[in-house]
Amino acid sequence: MKDFFILELPNYEVKFEENQNYKYKNDKGKENLKKVLLSASRGYCMYCYTRVEVDRKNYGHLEHSVEQETAPVLSNCHHNISIACSTCNLSLKKREQGKRKVEIEEKLICDFSCESTPCDAYYTVANKYISNLTEKDGIKKFILRPRGVIQGDNPKERIYYKVAYDLLNCKFIPYGDERYLPESKKYIEEHIEKFCLNDEEYRTKEIEKVVEDIINLKQIPNKTRYNNLVAGLFIEKLERISSKFGMERVLKICTTIETMRVMKSN
Repeated sequence: MKDFFILELPNYEVKFEENQNYKYKNDKGKENLKKVLLSASRGYCMYCYTRVEVDRKNYGHLEHSVEQETAPVLSNCHHNISIACSTCNLSLKKREQGKRKVEIEEKLICDFSCESTPCDAYYTVANKYISNLTEKDGIKKFILRPRGVIQGDNPKERIYYKVAYDLLNCKFIPYGDERYLPESKKYIEEHIEKFCLNDEEYRTKEIEKVVEDIINLKQIPNKTRYNNLVAGLFIEKLERISSKFGMERVLKICTTIETMRVMKSN
């Protein structure tokens, strides 16, 4: 039953079309990038899950996963671009940026000809960047978006680092895969800490709003009313439960979550 109250946050699979302009340093390319990345993220920041597409307006920033000044060779690479809110892009991601430098071989080049699959240059730089995050003390690790970070080299044993949301405790946690090594779990915890997902100043309260609305209205509201992906995922889960077991079960779930919240606040 405990697992029922855990929401798994998605990995982002960006579906780039062939023969399409996705060049970052090009107006049309940026327009196409925003469109395809918003589709992959469902209109939310890939780091903190806050809505960046509101009322047909896009407030998301195109953000270099491996920073341009760290790896100019990837500055125009569409596989190295994510969609992020202004806070994650301009503030939280930039912390410790100067410490995340990596030495890139001068002979390494990228002609930006790859389409749906990144070239070797991208993997070489990104993998070295991730390795650098794990080796230096004082640097908060984070999961590259949308590429992700993977535990294990064997294709059959690879595990993506994933974030989940604990509904009963109203906080983000490492996704509960028992195969995670201790260092993998710590890596995800540092990602959560870096983007202040559980920080009192920044943490989302959208689940609390959903629960309160359902208890008061006795019906499941439209997920577009809320500004965080976890609210939408929660509503989708409740809709499946309602269709199978009825609204009474939904109300019981929400009452349980609300009771836990009140107990913890007291």
